Amino acid sequence: ASAEATAELSSGIPATLVVYTGADDGLAVLAMPDEERPVTGQARGRFVNALVGAASLDLCLPGEGRRAPGRPIISGVAYGDFGGIPAFPSRYQPMTLAGVESVQVREGNATACSGAVVGTAALPPIDINVPHNLTIVAVGRRAGRPRVARQLLVCEDNPGPGTCVALPMD
Repeated sequence: ASAEATAELSSGIPATLVVYTGADDGLAVLAMPDEERPVTGQARGRFVNALVGAASLDLCLPGEGRRAPGRPIISGVAYGDFGGIPAFPSRYQPMTLAGVESVQVREGNATACSGAVVGTAALPPIDINVPHNLTIVAVGRRAGRPRVARQLLVCEDNPGPGTCVALPMD
């Protein structure tokens, strides 16, 4: 099968593109401008909800237990959108990841990071002495058929190598 989708891009401005299943089961493209200058000693990130069947998601640091609320990193991200600092086109926001071994994805709720746990993913070690611009994408299918495993894609954006690592969510 093939499909066609378009995205608004600006000449000379690097961007990250996420292709996901749109509302009518066709393809849609989310175009996010990248920032060229990451901040030394800081990981900055933005979070994309491309998890089919998830109306809203939160990215959280895990709470004390599976039912305990987590601590919000980025919250209230609608399907097909990306979250972070709304005042910036790239929406990168500082993320404290020193010593963090895993993150949780939770269903959006009135209180951030208190919804049902969608999954937890172990993070690869991140050198906090090196600047990072990260795009973190929740992918897969929340429920239904065909079953598609839930994963987090952690992508190193411009000026990094542009590579992504797929992390399974349990």
